[in-house]
Amino acid sequence: MIVDSFHNQSERGAKTSHLTRFGALGRFFAIAIPVLSVFLAPGCASVGSPGGGPEDTLAPSVLAVFPEPFKTNFGDRQVEFEFDEYISLKNPDRQIFLSPPTSEKPKAELRGKRLIVKLPENLKPNTTYALHFGEALTDFTAGNPLKGFRYVFSTGAQIDSMEIRGSAMDALKKEPVSGLRVMIYRNDTAWSDSSIYGRLPDSYALTDDRGVFLADFLSPGAYRVAAWLDENSDFKYDPDKEVFAFVLDPVESEKADSAVAIRLQTSLAVGAARFKTARQKFKGRLDIPLSTPTTEVGVRRFQFYPENEGSIWAVDTLGSIDTLRIFYKGESLDSFQVVLTKGGIETDTLNITPRGSRLPPQNYAIELFPALQKPSEIRFEGRLPFRFDSLAHIAWVSAAGDTLALRDRPVRKTLNSFALSLPEGKPGKYKLYLEQGVCLDFFDRPSDSLEFDITIPTAEDRSELNIKFSVPEGAKHPRAELLRPDGSLVFSGAIDSISEWKLAWIEPGSYRLRAFEDENDNGQWDPVDWALKRQPEPLSLFTEAIELKANWEVELEWKPNFGGAIPLKE
Repeated sequence: MIVDSFHNQSERGAKTSHLTRFGALGRFFAIAIPVLSVFLAPGCASVGSPGGGPEDTLAPSVLAVFPEPFKTNFGDRQVEFEFDEYISLKNPDRQIFLSPPTSEKPKAELRGKRLIVKLPENLKPNTTYALHFGEALTDFTAGNPLKGFRYVFSTGAQIDSMEIRGSAMDALKKEPVSGLRVMIYRNDTAWSDSSIYGRLPDSYALTDDRGVFLADFLSPGAYRVAAWLDENSDFKYDPDKEVFAFVLDPVESEKADSAVAIRLQTSLAVGAARFKTARQKFKGRLDIPLSTPTTEVGVRRFQFYPENEGSIWAVDTLGSIDTLRIFYKGESLDSFQVVLTKGGIETDTLNITPRGSRLPPQNYAIELFPALQKPSEIRFEGRLPFRFDSLAHIAWVSAAGDTLALRDRPVRKTLNSFALSLPEGKPGKYKLYLEQGVCLDFFDRPSDSLEFDITIPTAEDRSELNIKFSVPEGAKHPRAELLRPDGSLVFSGAIDSISEWKLAWIEPGSYRLRAFEDENDNGQWDPVDWALKRQPEPLSLFTEAIELKANWEVELEWKPNFGGAIPLKE
């Protein structure tokens, strides 16, 4: 599957003429390190420079290599490089590698101005290898790295010349991804969906700071391509930690000296949530972390031992959570059993012995309910489940000192939150007073006296945002989202070719706007999913931050580009 071409014919022709000028050794450098146009010039750099002289900005240069590059029927056990100056090795275990990879890594050793690399003994027959150095080689004095340096040889009778090249972009940020390890697997009987979790690839390449990669010296044929950051360099994809990308169809060419170009869209896969090890930091509270936030978790059964009618438990599973937090209490408890569910299906049974010597701390807070309209209530939250014991000692006090009666009874929203109606009257500054004992927490502890400052905004304190959308024809269930800088959602809605948003009462500040094709029509953007063979849903970012000021109206027109090209840094 050929997606596009990164280098035109004139560029390829220029490379060919360059190879002819320098011969075999020049062919190696012209392909491997095109940034070094004067690598054979004597005196490019020296061990030291006279005081006050120009700063050394040149990388070290190679004077000789043995055996020579591009040697076929290669049987040597080491390669020796001679440089024009003393060099240093920086992170050789991570920077120096063979492609295709081997279970045993090459070992590098410095001897004066020479670098000796001992090759693994288990090299495959009839295989073209590229020994990459990344940025491991720097000059001794200034630390200038020799970038893109590599050595190519073949254990067979020819040097393979097929290429797979391309670029990688973060699907959410629309930015190039550097340091991505692009794994190339031959599409043969050894390939399966599980190969990315443990099998060594047949070749691989790293993306540079522009997100560009090149996997070359491949034999003609069909290949599977997957990519992840692989920070621990174990060639195993970790779905919980590493961003991921893949090409759905095999990448193939039956011609030698051919190039196939691909584009990769990376994202962090959101796998099925699973429970992690339970923790008991406080008495009466059990924390069960989840591998990924989810709304589909709960407790099916909770059994105390010995059975005690006075023993109770509570768990709040409203909304997306990353830790299932269970509160429990009872006299003389020896143990209890919790049966957990995900998606309504029983998954785990925990047998727990109560631990902890102190109860969870009490904390109460308030916040205006986020709404794109004049606020009418606040959210009153506790750190743990609570109830109101008395309403007689809750009062609003205006800036003028007037005491206002509570308009309505609090309405429970969750186990640890209530909604309180704001006082009638003009917007402005108020104080909310709650006397001691108004709230009782899960452990029947009365609250201390509480005092909160609240400002009820006017329309002049807020902004208005009007957006006209022009959606490309053929977009699948397009949807737009207004986000805060931290990524939290302000507003979301389906859009079409004539959609127009009129959003009032928005808090002044900086906002982001994005749109995506909600291909599965579930109301949210979905990342890459290897099991479902699903690419990240096409997404478009509004290029600039939206700055909203108080008592200000902003009007925008936007046509999302769901198939935009990958931006490359200069």
